[in-house]
Amino acid sequence: MILIKLAILISGSLYAGILPYTLWKSIKHIEYDPSKQTLSYLSIRDMYGDKFRKGYSWLLFSAAALTYIFFVLLSEFYCLGEYDRFIEYINYCSFYFVVLAFIPLNLYPYKKENVKHNIRRILHNVFAALVFVTLAALVVLFHIATYEEHPVFGLIGLLIIGLTVAVMIWSIIKNSLNGFSELIFINGIGIWSIFVTVMTMLL
Repeated sequence: MILIKLAILISGSLYAGILPYTLWKSIKHIEYDPSKQTLSYLSIRDMYGDKFRKGYSWLLFSAAALTYIFFVLLSEFYCLGEYDRFIEYINYCSFYFVVLAFIPLNLYPYKKENVKHNIRRILHNVFAALVFVTLAALVVLFHIATYEEHPVFGLIGLLIIGLTVAVMIWSIIKNSLNGFSELIFINGIGIWSIFVTVMTMLL
């Protein structure tokens, strides 16, 4: 259990910090407007170059790996192996991250001559939405599975993800989907992972 705790501490810390920190460090050096652009714009080669497109893909690969490692470790520590749906969602979420890394966004207008690009654009948006939905579902399923033994822990965790999703939806309704609304979700997941990591260390 001590080794699993140590692994959760390391992966949880990386999970909470790597995505927000890397994104913040990257957008500071470019003309990026999060009020008008989503984070997926960073994958558009014509706007930000091949370096950022590749960097965006590697960031998604890292997120996929850390998501898988962190949640598998949590399932081991909290003995959730029998909860098939939770394990399935770990696989789904990591898979969606990987697929998203292979499909950069494009802004080709929806026309007959752009069918190939339009399909890629639609697929990118679909898998981006699936990442957000399955990640939120993972958090909820985790706390549902552990609620009986850790009710207070579960309530606080559900409150964090609930507020995160609510604020994100409010932001989308008010300003449409943009970088700010995505960063709200990313930072909310980061706060949640720090909370879960700290509480797991105390158990």
